Amino acid sequence: MQSYATHVGLLATSTLFLLPRLGIAGYGWAELMSCCAYAVIHAGIAKVVPISYRRLAPWVTTLLVGLFLFSLSPTLFHAIQNWRFTR
Repeated sequence: MQSYATHVGLLATSTLFLLPRLGIAGYGWAELMSCCAYAVIHAGIAKVVPISYRRLAPWVTTLLVGLFLFSLSPTLFHAIQNWRFTR
C-alpha cells in the first residue's frame, strides 16, 4: 500500500507542475517520474526474497537499445528504410 500511495503522490505532484507547462507531454513525463515508486516496491521485496538481476541484464540492455535506437536516431531509421526498399 505504501508503494501505491507513493506512486499516486508522485503522479499527482508532478502532473500538477508539468501538465500546465508541457500539456499532454507533461502528463507523460509525470507518469515516468511516478515510476520511481517501484524503488519502494523493490526495497520491500528485496528484504524478503533475494533478487539478482545479473542474468536479466543482457536481455534488458538488448531490448532497451532496440526500443530507443530509432527514437534517438531518426536519420538512421530513414536510412535503413530507404536501404531496405531500394534493394
